[in-house]
Amino acid sequence: MAFYKEVYKEMLLCQQAKATNRDHVTGNCSTKGGNVFSAKRIIRAVKRQSLNKNKVYWLTGLSGSGKSTIAEVMKERMGDNAIILDGDVFRNKLCSDLGFSMKDRSENIRRISWIAQFLHGLGKDVIVSFISPARGQRDFARSLFDDNDFIEVHIATSLEECEKRDVKGLYKKARAGEIKDFTGISSPYEEPLAPELFIDTEGVSVEDCVDAILGPEIPDKKTSIFIGRFQPPHEGHFAQVQKLLDEGRRVLIGLREIPKTEKNPYDVEYRRNRFKEIFGSQVEFFVIPESLEGCLEVVYGRKVGWDIREVRFDSQTESISATKVRESMK
Repeated sequence: MAFYKEVYKEMLLCQQAKATNRDHVTGNCSTKGGNVFSAKRIIRAVKRQSLNKNKVYWLTGLSGSGKSTIAEVMKERMGDNAIILDGDVFRNKLCSDLGFSMKDRSENIRRISWIAQFLHGLGKDVIVSFISPARGQRDFARSLFDDNDFIEVHIATSLEECEKRDVKGLYKKARAGEIKDFTGISSPYEEPLAPELFIDTEGVSVEDCVDAILGPEIPDKKTSIFIGRFQPPHEGHFAQVQKLLDEGRRVLIGLREIPKTEKNPYDVEYRRNRFKEIFGSQVEFFVIPESLEGCLEVVYGRKVGWDIREVRFDSQTESISATKVRESMK
């Protein structure tokens, strides 16, 4: 809740600035008739410095369409850098002074759009879960971002399906006339004409919906670094790599770049290609420069999360000798 308190504080300062027609951040008189958003200049400055690899995911759709559920799973998958801006939360907190007329709905979206821009400028991934029923409202939100940073996702669950779900009983009350200006019943919902994504949740799992937005989840693999002269790579080396792959590891092979001698006749390219013939794209490579040839040992600090591991095999595999392999290749 600390985040919401900070934003609420900012809005109170903004209202005070509007009353005096001055910007409390800059101390300058407003040139827009008191329409002051006090952090606007800060937002723009931060945004210019940001790499902007983060995105704003604007989830729009009817009440009960699945927006909040999808947003929660997105947040879990994306981690701590993602923030959810949920319509229900903001209606009860920052926007509790607004009703549900189209004018108030537009003001609701205007506020959340600026907050989304502020967070995006700070490098956050922002997941906005708002009905946002009017195209003009969503167009305003989009106008605050570069084209590649704003992703409009239409959660296109049908009105019939939303009414069947009706977890909060709101549709029943709206049909009975107990709730006025209810989107889809007594207030219109303007479907997006060209959203980046269109998702119909009927008969589709939440995970599949999130996959459609973020892409399939890739398991986090632990990396094993396998270093050697590999003069040449042989069946013993291949057995070690295969064992690591079978354990679900990401395998990074370190190829030592050393001068050609009778004992070390194979260059980096040859050794890399031998591994690639066997494992293809399953393994990755890095080259240890010649300047490290005199390296005595590998040292690491305590408890850094790395292990030094000796991989053991049957006696036949362990008896394979690079020297004997080289001699057989002459």
